[in-house]
Amino acid sequence: RAARAKRERAKPKFAGFVESDFEPQAAAVTSISSTNNPPCADPAIFTANGISAKYFSGIAISSIIASLLGTALYMFMAQLVEEAIPGADEQTRFFSNINNVTNALALLGQLLLVKHVVQRFGIRVSMSLLPIASVAGFILLAIEPTLAVIALLTVLRRALGFGFSKPTTDMLYSVVTPEEKYKTKNFIDTAVYRSGDVVGTLVVKGLVMAGLTISAVSVVMLPFAAVWAAVALWLGRDYRRQARELKQSGVA
Repeated sequence: RAARAKRERAKPKFAGFVESDFEPQAAAVTSISSTNNPPCADPAIFTANGISAKYFSGIAISSIIASLLGTALYMFMAQLVEEAIPGADEQTRFFSNINNVTNALALLGQLLLVKHVVQRFGIRVSMSLLPIASVAGFILLAIEPTLAVIALLTVLRRALGFGFSKPTTDMLYSVVTPEEKYKTKNFIDTAVYRSGDVVGTLVVKGLVMAGLTISAVSVVMLPFAAVWAAVALWLGRDYRRQARELKQSGVA
């Protein structure tokens, strides 16, 4: 008995609990997992049914185009920073200043603005701010391909992305089933988004190797930004339709 008591005292404790306190929860989780088979990332959901497939495909297309445009802008800035700012310390300070301003604006947008924009103007407006700003920004960049314009566009796009696009994109999943949400969201946030990075890098490098300047590449990016804006507006409209149907059915 003394040896047993010693082993019991040696058991690790977590905030006043011993290992045995976690056994019922662990058993419950195991039971749920084995019976319900919780969903994981599954690209097959894009072809499961017509309406949902279009909705999720729109979200995926938006993610790919956003990644493409962001990659192009980052490569532009890296090139011009190397040409205009010679020292490594100065370059680091430049990128740090951009990140600081971006974080401050994104925090301001998330805390004070996005909720009111969605309530007053709807999710369509909130979602379309970034693609519309991208259209205007790449037009300006095609006319004036300078480091100042690229820095301004980078800050604006990132602030709108973290402050408005990310929260409203997450809202799009509130009108689908939990299974559809977790299968598609995991797949889009990982495989689709990273694929967009790879495709963007290859496309921009290929255009540069073909002899296109920053202005010319910016013109090439414009149709993608316009498609993104159209898809964002459609997603916002379809979100409202699905939310209205859920409300009428008594689910929401």
